[in-house]
Amino acid sequence: MAAVFIGRQPVLDTNLHVWGYELLFRSGTDNQARFGDAGEATSQVIINALFDIGLERLVGDAMALVNLPRDFLVQEHADLLPSARVVLEVLEDVDIDDALCVGVRRLWNAGYTIALDDFAFEPRWEPLLDLAGIIKVEVPLIDPREHARLKPKIAELKQRGVLMLAEKVESEEEFEAYRDLGFDLFQGYFFARPKLVKGSRLPGNRLQTLRLLAELNNDELDTSQVASMVAPNVDLSVKLLRLLNSSRYAFLNTIDSVHQAVRLVGIRQLRALATIVVMTGIDDKPHELIALSLVRARMCECLAKEKGTVVESVAFTVGMLSTLDALLDRPLGELLDELPLTDEVRTALLEGAGPAGQYLQWAIACERMDSDVLDTIDMGPSELGRLYVECMSWARDTLGGLAL
Repeated sequence: MAAVFIGRQPVLDTNLHVWGYELLFRSGTDNQARFGDAGEATSQVIINALFDIGLERLVGDAMALVNLPRDFLVQEHADLLPSARVVLEVLEDVDIDDALCVGVRRLWNAGYTIALDDFAFEPRWEPLLDLAGIIKVEVPLIDPREHARLKPKIAELKQRGVLMLAEKVESEEEFEAYRDLGFDLFQGYFFARPKLVKGSRLPGNRLQTLRLLAELNNDELDTSQVASMVAPNVDLSVKLLRLLNSSRYAFLNTIDSVHQAVRLVGIRQLRALATIVVMTGIDDKPHELIALSLVRARMCECLAKEKGTVVESVAFTVGMLSTLDALLDRPLGELLDELPLTDEVRTALLEGAGPAGQYLQWAIACERMDSDVLDTIDMGPSELGRLYVECMSWARDTLGGLAL
């Protein structure tokens, strides 16, 4: 079977909760599908998502959005997708004729949610508007001077019961602007960027988070000192024990103290898990940002294990701390100055240097399906894709162990 990647991009609601993921097809490590036609490309997405990988591993309980070419809309190819879990997207370059409208209506009658992709507020879409549950708008193509004119059009579409989705949103300012315009859903990596406020100080809860991270990453502390530091922090120790006693670790006996945990998992693993718990305690940030941190951390750790060129716990720390600026809304360099990190970790985070920095760049390339970087990775595409999906599953299980 040909090597296939399934990329995914998160879709968040106005409260920054994950609503779904768009599944993106990639052939090999190329950022473009290279099959003979779009129908074959979509076939591979469906086959891999449902049978080789599984929707549960890809999107959990969220919705999955899948692009469908004309053949899949006109013929009965999409019926094996679960209608309760999948949104079918009509691409912007499809010819809207009688045959297409009949096919889309058949899918709509079968219970599928229909999305119109790259909607441009043009009359050509009118035959499909009554069937659309979601309308996707590529917001970089909208001139900000047109916002006032578009607002009543968006309101009119919403009166039809349509969800408006803004895609390619890349900053919190854009998110706020399009939320105010009336959009319901947002796609892009805006949530993974800090909202920097010049001259502001860290709030007390975030300052405490930074201090805890500094203590956890102090290599001068021995095992007993780390355990003594974690144990008095009730919230941290309770969540840490909950995670260790979850099904994903499957210890024979219940772990009922931090000191016992240190003996069983070791100081490096304890530090990594405690770092996870501390960062998940930042409750005013999107859940997806924590998930992204975990996927990066696990991917860096697995790559370090595979390549053997850097200590796995170092690679994990690099991945986990790579979103610290977005979590705390401060420049990363400024935050790292407050942490007793090694030069290896600092340069990996700030410059992408060294093996750990390279693994971080590879992890980010996987999440964004960046072909320029992916093509440089000396791993087979099937192996790399499998590893990344496993890291996504690990991150979801870990968050589940914390009952977030």
